[in-house]
Amino acid sequence: MEPKELRALTLPELKEKENEIEKELFSLKFKKETNQLKQTHLLPIKKRELATIKTIITELSNEGANKGKRS
Repeated sequence: MEPKELRALTLPELKEKENEIEKELFSLKFKKETNQLKQTHLLPIKKRELATIKTIITELSNEGANKGKRS
């Protein structure tokens, strides 16, 4: 998914997507180590997706925390 599409999701939806990608990444790593993975290019793609999701979650969390700290 594109970052623009991910930013439109709510925090619970993002966390669900994060868990989904983590499971996919685990499965891909396991298949790679057992020589069952033919599409090794998927590993960095999923890692990048996961990093993007985690970044957006952090931004949303910080945005919510900063709303209460206005001076």
